[in-house]
Amino acid sequence: MVILELESIDSTNEEAKRIIKKGLFEDTAILAHIQSSGRGRYGREWQSPEGNLYFSVALKNKYPLQQAAQISFIAAIAAKDFIQSLAPKTAIELKWPNDVLIGDKKIAGILLESYNDHVIVGVGINIASRPEGLDRPVTCLANYGKTPAISSRLLEEWLFFFDKYLNLWHKSSFAVIRDCWIKNAWKLGKQINIKIGNEKITGIFKDINDKGELVLESNGKSKLISSGEVFFD
Repeated sequence: MVILELESIDSTNEEAKRIIKKGLFEDTAILAHIQSSGRGRYGREWQSPEGNLYFSVALKNKYPLQQAAQISFIAAIAAKDFIQSLAPKTAIELKWPNDVLIGDKKIAGILLESYNDHVIVGVGINIASRPEGLDRPVTCLANYGKTPAISSRLLEEWLFFFDKYLNLWHKSSFAVIRDCWIKNAWKLGKQINIKIGNEKITGIFKDINDKGELVLESNGKSKLISSGEVFFD
């Protein structure tokens, strides 16, 4: 995989799109020390000061769109293992569909996009600092373990875990990835609130199925949630 390290960029996902548009022939990872227009899901701003890890991986999409969406779970597990390697005594959980938490506080997020027959995996991990003024609890690695300098070496360490689970997915099925994810699932077996558009649903988080959909028990019935946002209480 080709790795590009940039000092400053608007967004690593947007840079990935530009590279793909020019004709991407190899899988590529793009690391930026600063993003001026970083974003998360639903177009939310992702504050991107120097000292945290921001990168995108562009992969040639060889899968149906629904199957490609499973890569976000692979990226989240890789982020979990990566953070665990730097803070081995820390309990890390995975919040559906694509956040990584420590102590009920978000430390990393994944943004998956499809673009011109490619899948772009955007990842942000709070290393040295956490964003301010948000309506949800956040944290950074500096509070729990090492605070390494940002470099392509750090990205290579995350890619080691990502490749491990990507190859496992290729050789077996999503069921294996699902098992890895569910072992660290946040609020599993507990009541959660999910926002889908303007609708709010409350129920018990029972499982995720073999498509990555959240299985919610509400009013004695099981509902499958394919997209939405789980609230922090």
